[in-house]
Amino acid sequence: MRRASLILIAAACVALSVGGAAALTIYDIQFSTPPNYDSPYNGQVVSVTGGIVTKVFVGGSTKITMQDPTLGDAWAGIQVVFGNPGQAAGIQRGDRIDLFDVTVGEFRGNTQLNFGAASTVVIQSSGHVVEPLIVSPADIPSPSNPDLSEPYEFMLLAVENVTVGAMDLGKNEDNYELFNGEGVCWASDYANSDLPPGGIYFVAPGDCFARVVGYLEQYRRPEQGWDYYQLLPRDAADYIFAPSPAQAGSWGAVKGLFR
Repeated sequence: MRRASLILIAAACVALSVGGAAALTIYDIQFSTPPNYDSPYNGQVVSVTGGIVTKVFVGGSTKITMQDPTLGDAWAGIQVVFGNPGQAAGIQRGDRIDLFDVTVGEFRGNTQLNFGAASTVVIQSSGHVVEPLIVSPADIPSPSNPDLSEPYEFMLLAVENVTVGAMDLGKNEDNYELFNGEGVCWASDYANSDLPPGGIYFVAPGDCFARVVGYLEQYRRPEQGWDYYQLLPRDAADYIFAPSPAQAGSWGAVKGLFR
């Protein structure tokens, strides 16, 4: 077991308990109901077991997304937000981690685990790979449909045989459409660690992809008129280019080449 930098935890805590109770799973915290889909543990301090890190994002604050593949195809992903970047030192994609004494919160439609001064993390093992769940753009659609999209929040997803449509969308004008014959969803490249400095897009209008992988994040600010879900690729490897429909003859031909 490898410990994250600057974090010490007594061996007795490794059994993951909160006041003697078993730790929660990501599913326990994420599963929620309409209309707001707020976590039933919102505002509570919890400990969480079994998450595999799928992205480490360093921006205005350091965030990680993690997912427990043993939980199935819904309510299995979540985001962790670190108030101090040093608290995340040593955490890498593929680490299986357990979290202690983190606070559940809701921010712009997303359920988050907020890592505070008293929180700790243990890296149980490394080198894990989370396979993305293949979904249709219609499963995470634009216009937004929380009843469809919410179960996939912060899970690693893949849409296949899609073309880039309209661009300069969303609050920051950095979203774009991905569409095929099944529907339309939104994506953004801002979490792509291979995006050139100062760049906004990794893609261009009309680009055709056999597959785009990313984690799903909501952006909800109803007072400003915004409420959408966006697929966020993590690096260049999350985009697999395909011939254009004209080159391939049809999307059926594309599927035959890339499946």
